[in-house]
Amino acid sequence: MATATAAAEREGLFELHMVRMADGLVTAEPKLSQQELDDALAECRHLIHARSHRLEDYIEENRITAKTGIVAAVMPGGLIYLAVRKSQLNDANAKLENLQADMDNLQSDTLALHVEEAPILVARFP
Repeated sequence: MATATAAAEREGLFELHMVRMADGLVTAEPKLSQQELDDALAECRHLIHARSHRLEDYIEENRITAKTGIVAAVMPGGLIYLAVRKSQLNDANAKLENLQADMDNLQSDTLALHVEEAPILVARFP
């Protein structure tokens, strides 16, 4: 866990600042509040949904139909056109799958990063 914390600090994702209590106890607290974190995660979720919908619309509009196949067979260079279109659809499907995986990861990360406001008991040795 220390390695993950060090990596996060290095990347500046979750910067910590040191807080010194009146009794000498020093704690490291995140600079990012829970509300700011929730807002950032909600914005990411919204952007992923919007991108997913655009990709789904693109895939639906550009899917290969029987009509497309007939036109490609009649047109000069139609098979090349069909191959390029199929490649673009495969790329769009791969991007959509990646976005869905990102959304799943975001859901699990949201649960992992949510901090419950509760009292913390710390033992201090003289």
